[in-house]
Amino acid sequence: MSGVRFSNRTTRRPRVTNTAATYVLFASICFILVLAIGAVPAAQAQIETVLYSFAPTDGLPPYPYAGVVRDAKGNLYGTTCYGGPNSKGTIYKLSAKGVQTVLYTFAGQPDGANPIGGLLLDSSGDLYGTTSAGGINNVGTVFELAPDGTETVLHNFADDGVDGWGPWATLLHDTNGNLYGTTQYGGSNGEGTVFELALNGNETILHNFAASAIDGAFPNAELVRDAKGNLYGTTYAGGANGVGTVFKLTASGEETVLYSFVNDGYNGYQPSAGLVRDGKGNLYGTTLNGGLLADGTIFELTKKGVEIVLCSLDGNGGSHPYAALIRDSKGNLYGTAAGGGIGGQEGYGSVFKIVPNGTEVVLHIFTGGSDGGYPYRAALAKDSKGNLYGTTTYFGANTAGTIYKVVP
Repeated sequence: MSGVRFSNRTTRRPRVTNTAATYVLFASICFILVLAIGAVPAAQAQIETVLYSFAPTDGLPPYPYAGVVRDAKGNLYGTTCYGGPNSKGTIYKLSAKGVQTVLYTFAGQPDGANPIGGLLLDSSGDLYGTTSAGGINNVGTVFELAPDGTETVLHNFADDGVDGWGPWATLLHDTNGNLYGTTQYGGSNGEGTVFELALNGNETILHNFAASAIDGAFPNAELVRDAKGNLYGTTYAGGANGVGTVFKLTASGEETVLYSFVNDGYNGYQPSAGLVRDGKGNLYGTTLNGGLLADGTIFELTKKGVEIVLCSLDGNGGSHPYAALIRDSKGNLYGTAAGGGIGGQEGYGSVFKIVPNGTEVVLHIFTGGSDGGYPYRAALAKDSKGNLYGTTTYFGANTAGTIYKVVP
């Protein structure tokens, strides 16, 4: 396993005591800048606005698990996992003026059902995504939605011991339009795959995961790609310690585990989100669990394979981040936590910013009221002014989830 170090933060006593005290002394947890603390103007300056509250007309409960993607005109596009007249999920558009339109309603078979991942938007206005169920074999699909509302199933997954199934992740595409993604299950070992889908609809399994000391298992997050065509991602399980990995897959199909997470009371483990990559090749991500207070972590994996825990969430500023991070040109990271905030671990989640030195600034704490609650797998979208857009799975004016904006 690659080395691990912690960034230099204020020392706090962890809840676990099974590691040497000298290591505890240098371990740290980030500063939590909570909105309620009047002495912290940086946190107070954030304003959250609900752009849309999902309603009975969207089919209850819609459960928007995924975040939104934004076009050049300011329109937002996303999916609901359920909702619609068939309760199989929808694809929606929210205009820049706040008008919501359901672009497509899933029926289950043969078109797909229950999209958990977000959407990929191309330059022609076509939307691409995955459904976790439905399709001919009822184990998921890859689909395209044209601007005129026509849905095309590009691939039906098959639980046949060869193909993967049950995709949860947002897709990635290359300059030629080929699509890349992960399936949480299936493949030759039953523990998930990385796949490529060509423009002509031909699917190629690039890697079959096999839980072992040298491989991960059960990838449920999106991929990131470098200029050479290498793919990077995470697995929820597997690796040297059985609690997840960061992996690299070369363009020729060679897979390498770059880092194996460890449940030791300091590091994070069980990553459920994808990665973001900087210009130097460093990778940034979140872990669902672990850290000093067992509420999850924000980590950096350097190009040399050294893991740095940038921040251990403590519940008050959010806990258990399921969604991927986004990064700005100054190196700030933005993300959501599915729980925590008001009430600590029992709260409704938060939107946060991690500055390059590892300090966490809480931009918004959800109340479980009209502003929504529990942003689940909803990665943020950002506009040119730095405004952030996302979804909550529950609550809002109609207790059915929201689309929101956080203004800096």
